[in-house]
Amino acid sequence: MAANGLKTWFRSIIYYIQNQPKILLYVAILLILSFFPYINTLLLNSILENIEERTLRFMAASMLGYVVFQILWNLIKILSGQLLLSTGAGIDNILKKAVLQSAGRAEAVCYEDEKWLKEYKRAERITGCVHDVFVSTGDLLSQFVMLATYLFYLFRLISWYAFVGALILVPSLLQSFIFSRQNYLHNRDVEMDRQRADDIRDMFSKPNIIREIKLYNAASKLVEKWKGKMDGIFLKKMRLEIRFSACTALMFIFTSGVVFAVLFLVYLEIQDGRGSVGTLISLIPFMIMLAQSFKKTSNHVDGIYYSVLEYRDVCMFLAGNDSERRANAQAWKEPVSIKVENVSFRYPESRQSVLKGIHFFIQPGEAVALVGKNGSGKSTLLKILAGIYAPQEGYVRYNDIEIGQFDIGQVKSRIAFSFQEPIHYPFDLKRNILFGSEGKEADLEALLEQVAYNGPAASEDDILISGFKNSVNISGGQWQKICLARALKNRDVSIFLFDEPTSALDPQAELDIFNTVLALARGKSVVVSTHRLGLARQADKIIVLEQGEVVGTGTHEQLLQVCEVYRNLYEAQKHWYA
Repeated sequence: MAANGLKTWFRSIIYYIQNQPKILLYVAILLILSFFPYINTLLLNSILENIEERTLRFMAASMLGYVVFQILWNLIKILSGQLLLSTGAGIDNILKKAVLQSAGRAEAVCYEDEKWLKEYKRAERITGCVHDVFVSTGDLLSQFVMLATYLFYLFRLISWYAFVGALILVPSLLQSFIFSRQNYLHNRDVEMDRQRADDIRDMFSKPNIIREIKLYNAASKLVEKWKGKMDGIFLKKMRLEIRFSACTALMFIFTSGVVFAVLFLVYLEIQDGRGSVGTLISLIPFMIMLAQSFKKTSNHVDGIYYSVLEYRDVCMFLAGNDSERRANAQAWKEPVSIKVENVSFRYPESRQSVLKGIHFFIQPGEAVALVGKNGSGKSTLLKILAGIYAPQEGYVRYNDIEIGQFDIGQVKSRIAFSFQEPIHYPFDLKRNILFGSEGKEADLEALLEQVAYNGPAASEDDILISGFKNSVNISGGQWQKICLARALKNRDVSIFLFDEPTSALDPQAELDIFNTVLALARGKSVVVSTHRLGLARQADKIIVLEQGEVVGTGTHEQLLQVCEVYRNLYEAQKHWYA
């Protein structure tokens, strides 16, 4: 355990230096500053020693030099502090970027896993740990130099004084190791409660959620639930703080006793004529600084231990998300057939499978509709076809090649996907449509015309979500059209996947837009999930899902004859298309 901790500590130091080399300048300044308290004590002692024999001019010059030294000392500390702030912000952003990139490479199903989400949010929150490790290490090194000079000064008086002074360090270090680990374990223990509390708090900043909260008069209950979570965290923290405070109080009594003992011993030396009053006067602030130095040393050890554990957690998160790039990946070829073989899938921590033994085949250029009730598995199946999720059993094959054999980035560049719930990006209209394809040519006006967009003609300065200075409100139906335009912007794709793409539109508008989409996607494979059978009838083939299983495949006329589930769905909707 200790060896692994030292290895993690060393890796964090090297990581910091590699990414922020100017931090070495801060270390050099810090080491120089660590000698200043000793020099300060020598200067003060030289002024006070034999003070009755000094001339007024000498005393004035000495005091002026002492003041200049103090000013120089503080100026250097201010400059080093500014350098530390700039490097700290830099390394925090670099590590946060690495965490975000790692999260971006993680499989989409990870975001359905509560444990993984907890680790991700924790890793994102503690990216300052590398800076904390380095700062605590630098300060500890500085404190050791300072302690060495203090103890050397005591040793010059009487050697065993130094041994008495060093006794302060032992219980301080023990306290640091014990409570830093307990504090780390406490934060790990309350992580889920803290996340729950944050989730409740965030509800009050989301317009679509706060409207429903007000509608059901649920604000007070949510606030009480948030308070309950925070009170639980606070009580656990207070128990730890009480123990820490009690231990700190005992440490203060012990340290004060050691300081008093050393000063008393020096006083006895003076009584015996073996010391001067100047030595005692200069030693009083020196011993106070020595006690503070021991306390700071303990705090720095605490900071290193705690931050190293946090950095280990970040490294484990980064190592757990493999890159999506594959060596020796298969080449993507046109046209594309889709074969689904015995596919089964369940979400993390769920006992029930969403899909069970799914089989079907889609010819190149074929338009297929997935129909079924809510919860039948249509959306999940589309995400598996897109390579967003990987099935626990079975295979998805493109041109008889398993999807896992392709580079996943290449797969995603060849598939256009429109989600059931339109994603609202905090951008203007153009960037909402061209999201992920910035820099590529696209006829924005033609795309909007093809999806019959008739919402506000937002400019580049207008943000399409509320809460901004130049916000523009867009209806749910217009957002679905924007999402469709986003899917259609790249004509180089081989497969179009649409998940309830027009559910917010009326049936006639839905048919008109979908016919346009089919015309634009001619020669490409199209798979669309829908509840509306009027839309499904436009497809070459319909696949009926019921409780995660395929219960029918064929055309509209064929399914009316042989599939009871489809027939019941049609009977419930046929008045829309009469």
